[in-house]
Amino acid sequence: MASSRQPTAVFLLVHLLLFLHVETAAPPPAAVVRTLCKATLYRGLCNRRMSKLPPSVTRSPTKLAGAAVGLALGSAESASAHLKSLSAAVGKKSGRLQDCVENMRDCADRLRESVRELAQLGRPGSPGFVFRVDNVQTWVSAALTDADTCLGELPPAPAAAEKVSHAMQMTSNALVFVNSLAAKN
Repeated sequence: MASSRQPTAVFLLVHLLLFLHVETAAPPPAAVVRTLCKATLYRGLCNRRMSKLPPSVTRSPTKLAGAAVGLALGSAESASAHLKSLSAAVGKKSGRLQDCVENMRDCADRLRESVRELAQLGRPGSPGFVFRVDNVQTWVSAALTDADTCLGELPPAPAAAEKVSHAMQMTSNALVFVNSLAAKN
């Protein structure tokens, strides 16, 4: 009787150890997002937006950074479109508004280029990985500067300021995710 229990106990012990190994091998996707969001300036926004991503995205640092930049791009495009329509309504009267429109267009262009570069990134250690991540870091950082400059130049327009501020915050958060890729190599 004792000999029949021994294989069962060994079987259960092996499976328990395998389960624990699999569970501790990589942190759950939600924990990865929470950890990265803690490093951002806009934690609440980061957690609200990034925690909605599917596990297939959050398990991959490259896909996660791409998603963060993609969300920032969507926000920048929304702010840019709003500023364009505001500019069309006001006309050429406001040079500061025109500057802001140009800055947000540049912001969106840099983020768009970053999304394209991240799509071609490959794995850490692969040829060109460091070069491409450096490019994305530079472009996302420049996009953040563009949004911040626009916000500083924006004439009083609460809805526009809110959209530009949101784009700036999303871009700032995206930069943390991109920087985490640089740390992986």
